[in-house]
Amino acid sequence: MQFCTPDMSTPMTAAGDIIYDVLCELAYIQPRREAPRSAFLETLAAESEAFKIVITNQPQGSIPTSLWASSYFIFVDSL
Repeated sequence: MQFCTPDMSTPMTAAGDIIYDVLCELAYIQPRREAPRSAFLETLAAESEAFKIVITNQPQGSIPTSLWASSYFIFVDSL
């Protein structure tokens, strides 16, 4: 498992090795008010070998097309 946000990234490793770091980051994460960080999403799209679960507050139309094929999206506004 690997966990990435625009501000944090863990190495690819066993989930048990990083789960507490991931849970701590998730406990404090907040939606960003600034412009979408498309560079982060473009970087994710370039990693075609991994399956990604993306939690985002961005509108569906702002997601790079190349990311849809290797990802599952959870849109915050639909929760």
